[in-house]
Amino acid sequence: MVAGTVQVLRCETRMLDKVNLGCGPNAPSNWLNVDGSWNAWFANHPYLRTALQAVGVIKPNLGAQWKVRPLVHDLTTPLPFQTNTISAIYGSHVLEHLYHADAQRLLVECRRVLKPGGATRLLVSDLRSMTIEYSGRKNGNSSSSNGEPSAADRLKRKTGIPKSSPTEWESCF
Repeated sequence: MVAGTVQVLRCETRMLDKVNLGCGPNAPSNWLNVDGSWNAWFANHPYLRTALQAVGVIKPNLGAQWKVRPLVHDLTTPLPFQTNTISAIYGSHVLEHLYHADAQRLLVECRRVLKPGGATRLLVSDLRSMTIEYSGRKNGNSSSSNGEPSAADRLKRKTGIPKSSPTEWESCF
């Protein structure tokens, strides 16, 4: 990390001591939003995204209109914050995207940067309820006759597993 970037982070954490991990495009503006995705990176470089779309290198992604400019950071590496500087950490559906060891390291990092008396709220998918729904509504691998998605497709959507047809998920931007 560049020294200037560290200085900016120190200034931002003084102003914003609430961190939203894996924020996604609909993040609150009064939090320090952290996301490691390509879409987050492009949110900080909108002209480059537009140029790459114009020449056909990447496809337009109408669903990823970012409301904030997130801090782009890989959550499998140490958090770029000083110890005991963050009052609140929030993450929704982020841990389940990490390997177990990486998730454990992230939790240790959250504890390190959290101020004494601070709060952490991490939400994860309820796999048990999804598998119960899947078992109870199982109807094969294709859409049912009434047009509802199959149980397998509903489970894939809830867990973030890509659709089985490459043409439906080939563009990662």
